[in-house]
Parts: sequence; C-alpha cells; structure tokens
Amino acid sequence: MTRFDEKTTDVLENRLVLAGIAGAQRWLPGAVQLRTQEFVWRSLAEPVVPAQHDFDRAMSRLNRLTEAYRPVLALARALLFGLNFEPDRADVGIDAPTFDLALLFETLVEDIAALAYKRRGLQVTRQTSEGQALVDGLGRTYRSIRPDLVYDGGVPVRVIDSKFKPVYASGGDEPSGKHRLSREDIFQTFFYATRLAQRHDQSPP
Repeated sequence: MTRFDEKTTDVLENRLVLAGIAGAQRWLPGAVQLRTQEFVWRSLAEPVVPAQHDFDRAMSRLNRLTEAYRPVLALARALLFGLNFEPDRADVGIDAPTFDLALLFETLVEDIAALAYKRRGLQVTRQTSEGQALVDGLGRTYRSIRPDLVYDGGVPVRVIDSKFKPVYASGGDEPSGKHRLSREDIFQTFFYATRLAQRHDQSPP
C-alpha cells in the first residue's frame, strides 16, 4: 500500500479567520479592504458559521509553527461573539477593533441631513469620487474630490463638507484663532460648489 499526504489550506484555522473577516464587515460595511481580504481567504478555505468551541479547539492545537494565528483568532472570536478575549496566556496581547471616528461622524451628519432634508422633498447623497475636477496636462486625474450633496430634482443645491475637528466646536459663541474654520476647509467647500455649478451649468454656484 502506498500512502500520499495531500496538503490543504482548507483547515479550521483558516475557516475561522474567514468567518472573522465576514464578521468584521458588520462593523465596517462597505470597506473595500475587508471585501478584498474575504476574496483572498475564500480561495484558501470554505466559509463556515463557527461556534465558540471551534475557537477553543483551534487555540488548543496551535504550535510553534502556527502561533501567529493566536491573536488573529482571538480578534475573530471577539468580532463574532463579543469583546471577551480571555487569553489563555497572560503575555498574549491583542489589538481591539479600531474605528475611524471621522468616517463615523460623516455618516452621522449624512443621516441627520438626509432626515432633515427629506421633509423638504430634497435628497442627500453619500460621498462619491469625481476624478475630472483636477486633471494634469494629459487629462489624467490629479486629485479626486468627494463632496456630500443635497439634490432637488436631480440638481445639486447644497454641499455638505463635514469635519471631525473638535477644535472647531470648542471656541464658544465668538470663536477666534484655531477655533475658526481653516481657510483650507472653507476654500475646499467653495471649490466643491463651484465645480458642481460648472458641471450643471449653474450660475452663480
């Protein structure tokens, strides 16, 4: 009898990492990096719906060669079952999920604006990139812009340029110095408005 050993990447550890990536998308929906990682890990393992004991089993069989899985599995477990790491070794560190507060603030402003303008029959749209506002000599995109817009019948009537800068909100009723909006932020908003007016044949912006 001849025996052949076949190596495979479709192992429990990789399946749990894939499940953790899928779970992370509940926290960061639409994140391109997560979709890319999910695509990559799907080529390594089959998707599963894991239970707590699956992580216990995977952790118990880690060895010197697979020790690098430990923090990743702990993070995946936290994302799927809550932030209760309970590492089995006191010297194991792990990075908890981090959140882009500026992105969360933009989303909050967008949701509030959408509700407020809906009552007036207006539509708020999420940021989308536009690559022809600033181009080089060959017509290639030099810088993209991403304004939030308020539309009235398909025509833009407002530009929302939210800023997660607490210093702007801490200057009292008569802000001065660093508590005032920066020239750059003001100019950026007017640039957005002027560009939209140009695209939609509006005058003035």
